[in-house]
Amino acid sequence: MPWSSFARRYATAPFIALEIDAVALARLEAMPALVSRVRVDKVARPTDDEVPRR
Repeated sequence: MPWSSFARRYATAPFIALEIDAVALARLEAMPALVSRVRVDKVARPTDDEVPRR
């Protein structure tokens, strides 16, 4: 069974953020009538010259 978690719905754009496993990602990509695009977000480590926001 695929794993998923609803992370965020954006108020100003028709986007949602999901935390999903590979099975759920494959199922989303197989639904072109409902899903126009899937973008995988990756965590990037900060570099030494970046200042953390507070």
